[in-house]
Amino acid sequence: MTVTDVTTFPVFTGGQTLTADELNDEHEHLVARDRVLGRTLGFGIACGLTGTVNTAGTELTIAGGLCVDQRGEAMLLTPEAAAAQGRIPLEPTVTPDESFPFVTGTDGYSVVLVARHLEGERAGCGEDGCAGHSRLDSLRPEVVVVRGRLEAQTTDFSQESLLTGFTPMTIAGTGTITGPFVSLKGAIVERVGDALTPAARQKLSDLALNGTDLLALQQYKAAYLNQVYFAALDLLRFRALVKVTCLRDTATPGVVLGWVTRVGGTWTWDCAHRHHWEPPTGLTQALLGGTCQSPDQLWVDRLNNVVLSFNPPSPPKPADPPSTFDPGLVHLCKSKKCELYPYPGKVLIPDWRTRWTEVRPIWVDPLWDPDPTTEWVFEDAYHDVTLAGHLVLTDLVGTPAIAVMDEVSKHILATGVQPQVAVITQQDAAKNKAIAFTGAVTPDDQIMLVKDDQGKLVGVGRIAAAKTLQQVGTALPLATSQAQAAYDATQGFETELATVQVGLGTVQQAQQGLDRWRATVEVDLRDVLPRVRTQVASLLAEHQLTVSTVVDDLVGDKVSAVVSGYEEVLKQHGEALITVQEQVGSAQQELNRYTGRIDTLYSKTMLKDLGGREAVVGSGVVEVMRTMRDALEATATDDQRDRIRPHLAAADDGLARMEATIAAGGSGLDENPATLTNVLTSLADGLAGVGAPAAQVKAVRAQAAALERQLQR
Repeated sequence: MTVTDVTTFPVFTGGQTLTADELNDEHEHLVARDRVLGRTLGFGIACGLTGTVNTAGTELTIAGGLCVDQRGEAMLLTPEAAAAQGRIPLEPTVTPDESFPFVTGTDGYSVVLVARHLEGERAGCGEDGCAGHSRLDSLRPEVVVVRGRLEAQTTDFSQESLLTGFTPMTIAGTGTITGPFVSLKGAIVERVGDALTPAARQKLSDLALNGTDLLALQQYKAAYLNQVYFAALDLLRFRALVKVTCLRDTATPGVVLGWVTRVGGTWTWDCAHRHHWEPPTGLTQALLGGTCQSPDQLWVDRLNNVVLSFNPPSPPKPADPPSTFDPGLVHLCKSKKCELYPYPGKVLIPDWRTRWTEVRPIWVDPLWDPDPTTEWVFEDAYHDVTLAGHLVLTDLVGTPAIAVMDEVSKHILATGVQPQVAVITQQDAAKNKAIAFTGAVTPDDQIMLVKDDQGKLVGVGRIAAAKTLQQVGTALPLATSQAQAAYDATQGFETELATVQVGLGTVQQAQQGLDRWRATVEVDLRDVLPRVRTQVASLLAEHQLTVSTVVDDLVGDKVSAVVSGYEEVLKQHGEALITVQEQVGSAQQELNRYTGRIDTLYSKTMLKDLGGREAVVGSGVVEVMRTMRDALEATATDDQRDRIRPHLAAADDGLARMEATIAAGGSGLDENPATLTNVLTSLADGLAGVGAPAAQVKAVRAQAAALERQLQR
């Protein structure tokens, strides 16, 4: 007999004559049972099996680990086996006669772990009448290399009609709503109406964007519909993912460990294209609160909560006078559960759909995330650098704008922050490209209350106090920018002082100019440093973004040189600038405390030197990138220098253009976001060229794309 499935197995009794086939049937049954158990536990990489490219870029090393393939076969790559098989030269040699249906294309190479049945030797024997003992076979994992990369191993959600046929709403620079409001709402009701309660379905169906609504109310409705749209997509993707069968099969089973490719002449290991662990549906339901009747209950509840929580105000019509102002409507919310709808920007980020379509690790996949969020699409619209809370202004629409300004200013003063609140006309709001329309503000924002001809509040704008340039790769904290700005101002003072001395011909007049400059810097630093401490500390607690290795290796020496050079200038001008030196020393202490973190003020924070020039933070960012570029060239070996020369040239070109923009009075950041992104990408390629860790290079490259999206808002 031959075992054909896991349900068939031999039974032995005393006195039987057992053949080799019968004994092997027992073995096959046990193997089949183990594979069923493997499928029950899940599929993919359970732990380890990571890849690392050496600093020279000549070898890829695979670490040991454990995984389960499509059949349920568990494979253990021991450290000893990894040391023997897991050292792959770059460029890799493709394993002959190997291919997998889930690895496609010819770009780069995928490393795959395959279970091999290896025949052993039959042991000899010396007994009388012995025909030989059983053969000792083994099942061992083998590391193979194939061309291409792993494509989506789950349902292709990119074909979902609600995702491909529609886009979220946006708010133009004039405050008007753009996007398919009516058709988008109808499509949501059609696709997920079965998941909505009768009340939620009716509420969503009745939602209308009326031309007679105040502009602020239209913006509020657009932000709300976007949140419903994103919640609906999360629900639909969850439903698509749980349909993936656990009884998957393939004629060529194997587990993809990752993808190695050449980026800018440097080999890079990418673990995004690997078989991430997929726990079975039953375990997922148990962890996330699903049931056999409704495994998607978490996402159904979330969708209904989003729909039912919308309570728009009822402001007067555009032609009506302002309604009565109630000071009690101004409230400061510090809870994360505030009713806030992130308002969309002027344009969508280019790859906004990838959140639902790309192959991602399970820790960012909605299938396994017990608290999915969609605010990522337009960044965090309520970023609060002092953790002072949010002022929700939605219910104030239609009341007198001047009264709102006074009350909001009082609430901001109570938090210890100097209020920056102004009332502007609709025409002025449309001209100011820096304004982002919103329904809530933070105390640190520059707040623009938009009024109509009758003086009633018809819109709320904000100019954020700070925008975070996350993991740009140069990784200087805010304190470093302030120290650099002070140093630059002092350097500029040297030249201007010499001009004053020649032009006026007296040391006394030059000293007067020095005193004026000193007084200005002292006042500015007294105001800046407390703000630096507050902003950096709160942002570090919120973001926990560390890039200390890049700082230490590439710009640490430069920062020290900057501060040392500044101190030398102070010595040259004697005791007259001792106070300024102490202020910079405080900034250096902040730098030492927060080194390895990044936060750069993007708003018009500035220092003024003798000539009244504005040293905007944009110039500090450019200087930091210039420092990183110089550090790359200085630290590269001869062969590495040849390799990174094209990347340095590209960075030089972009930096020159940004410096020209700054010299002409711009910030150098938001005039041409693509230029800044290209510089960061070139620096990332340079990092790879000098053998920086692949994870660092990948992080810089990813943040370059994220930065471009942020600056395009």
